[in-house]
Amino acid sequence: STQSTGSSPSSVKVERSMGDHDDGGGAMALFATAVGWMYVVLWSGSMYPQIYTQWKKRSIRGMSTPFLLAVISGHWCYAIYNFSLYFSDDVRDEYLARHQAHVAGHSVDIPVRINDVIYAGNGVFISLLLIMQWVAFRPRARRSEFFGQDLPVVLLYMALWLCIAIGSLLAHIRLVSMGSVLAAIGTCKALISLFKYSPQVTLHRQFKKADHYSLVTMCMDLAGGVCCLTQLMLDAYLNGHADELVSNFPKLMLSAVTVWFNVVFVLQRTVLYPDGGEASKKAALP
Repeated sequence: STQSTGSSPSSVKVERSMGDHDDGGGAMALFATAVGWMYVVLWSGSMYPQIYTQWKKRSIRGMSTPFLLAVISGHWCYAIYNFSLYFSDDVRDEYLARHQAHVAGHSVDIPVRINDVIYAGNGVFISLLLIMQWVAFRPRARRSEFFGQDLPVVLLYMALWLCIAIGSLLAHIRLVSMGSVLAAIGTCKALISLFKYSPQVTLHRQFKKADHYSLVTMCMDLAGGVCCLTQLMLDAYLNGHADELVSNFPKLMLSAVTVWFNVVFVLQRTVLYPDGGEASKKAALP
């Protein structure tokens, strides 16, 4: 919780504990905390089976360089956003000063919770494991693709990180606000997820099959997205203003993108192409 609207940014205190809301909402605050940790477990848990399979087979076949870059860049962008807003006093004070004026009469809290920080940190750990597997298990002949057919995507992500570096520098010398830079960095995570998921939907429709993608992973991602979105809505309700629902726009967009695409994936896997394309193959036979 924070002090009154008239407090200076430097005097505003942020309570970091989960579920610290006004009296009367104890049960709902506890539920918001629970679903927040559930999304961390579900989203994090959906990542490790693939890593274990790749380690067991000593192979990363099926994981392209563009996909790897998307996963790594997305996790690092989200980590920078969450870590900065949660741990940096200057960033928190700037956020609180900006949003307190928009919701006069209500207290304002930072939108990042400790479970968001844990998820972001786990994402960084996941990305490091994937890099190690790419170096250890990728055939040397295929590593040349990094500077061959995958070069346009590599250059795209290099441009992204160059923009992030320039934005951070401009914020450091106070030509732009750090809050705006961090919001853009956090939004990159959701946009990368959009970029990562969209081709998969097209491929499923093209080949009339989606059986290579684990249904368990789809359901875990979907449930995690619902839990993430639920925590956002409950926090906004408990704090008494809808501004908090959109104040953590990266988290809102990430959960919405994840829910939408995994609903599509589940429908493709269970309703549209349940037999892995066998029906369309039989129909094509003379």
